[in-house]
Amino acid sequence: MNRVTADAKPDMSQFSKVELQIIDYWIEHIDKDHTAQSISDKSHDYGWDIAEMNEEIPLYAVLAERIRAPSDQELERLKEKARAHGLI
Repeated sequence: MNRVTADAKPDMSQFSKVELQIIDYWIEHIDKDHTAQSISDKSHDYGWDIAEMNEEIPLYAVLAERIRAPSDQELERLKEKARAHGLI
């Protein structure tokens, strides 16, 4: 297995002890529990899927993952509003 390492130690003085613990936790978790493919699957959501290669992904793309089909109750309520406004 290949492991990437830095040539020089980074300046960690801007991080608190708690922040460093969080960073260490995630490094260990990703290293032990994931492959490159599995962590990529977790970190690249729908916003990445709909973007073209080399296209800048806007910050609001995070909302795309939250889009879902309306429930039957929501759909009926929306249809009633559309009827009330003469849209359908």
